[in-house]
Amino acid sequence: EYMGLLKDMEAKIFKSVVKYADNSKGFECISQPFAPVIPPEHLLIKVMAAPIDFLDELIAKGEVPGVPRSEPFPLGIEGAGIVMEVGENVGEDYKLCKDKKVAFYRGFKLTPLTWGCWTQYAIVHHMACIILDDSIDCLDVCDLAVNGVTAYAMVDFLKAQKAKVALNTAAASSIGKKMLSACIKEKIELICIVRKPEQVASLKSLGAKYVLNQCDSTFVPDLKELCAKLGVQIGFDCVCGDLTAKILSALPPHSTLYLYGNLGGPLVLLPKFLVIGDKTLKGFHLATAECTNDPKKITGDLQTNCRGCQSRSLQDNSRQKIQIG
Repeated sequence: EYMGLLKDMEAKIFKSVVKYADNSKGFECISQPFAPVIPPEHLLIKVMAAPIDFLDELIAKGEVPGVPRSEPFPLGIEGAGIVMEVGENVGEDYKLCKDKKVAFYRGFKLTPLTWGCWTQYAIVHHMACIILDDSIDCLDVCDLAVNGVTAYAMVDFLKAQKAKVALNTAAASSIGKKMLSACIKEKIELICIVRKPEQVASLKSLGAKYVLNQCDSTFVPDLKELCAKLGVQIGFDCVCGDLTAKILSALPPHSTLYLYGNLGGPLVLLPKFLVIGDKTLKGFHLATAECTNDPKKITGDLQTNCRGCQSRSLQDNSRQKIQIG
């Protein structure tokens, strides 16, 4: 297999999953020309695994403003793989990383060079890569980078708001676990909302103090009591469905709930939950989060915060493999 990869590289051809802007052809796996020279400060990566993120779905539908729309355009915002070539002027830690495994994201400047990783090969800036242990399976950590950045962005936002407590839904997810780890580090209390009893035990074993099961009959009154006790003013929800209304009904007056996904389907919400108590519902978008305006800061923190997230206990291992080519 390795010799086959080298043969493809020598022919300067690679396979990529692409989408056409007018949706006339849907998704296609095509062969594309290979970059003849690796740009300075970049790495050439053989992509071994890449997840389908919520943002990927929005990009595929053309619902994210500012994303380059070449015809056709490659998809994918993160992944994990093996470093094949190292460009000039990379950081000290990366000069000898050839043949090493890395998790990576394609950046937030959304240029043709740094967008799309549902491909056999990716050219990525070294500061957007996390060097992994050789024992790590790329499939287990292909969502490490963006989920890590999302969790970091939410905690960075909490720090900017001087919040000492918050809540988060789908807390047993990869993002949820990373956010819990970051909140513990920053001494921010976090109410974790899950949907299974075993997830309650799992998060408590990771250090969570407050974990509620949304399927319990006493969920709403328990959440309302806990929010009032801790003085919660900010929450994050990636579930939607009817859970959003339940959370809004439990939040104290003048609080804000930020949506960053809709795992549970369309939003079911009555206006009274916003009117009563002067509560606010807003969107939280990673690409426009304040911290992403400082790439050096966010990639530096990503390196630090995500190195401890490489164990299977912090990953969401519900995966389905789809072969490219």
